[in-house]
Amino acid sequence: MSELWGKVEGMVEGIVEDIVEDIVEDIVEGIVGCINSTTLVVHHEYPAYLLSII
Repeated sequence: MSELWGKVEGMVEGIVEDIVEDIVEDIVEGIVGCINSTTLVVHHEYPAYLLSII
């Protein structure tokens, strides 16, 4: 019985680790995407905005 429980526990831990890794990757990619899009907007829009003021 304990042998079976050990196998089940190992499987569950593996599945949970995979899910957590996927979630963390998605969050990190989302944050990096936000940072990249923000810096792109700043680099492309800001100089044009400054030129339009001058």
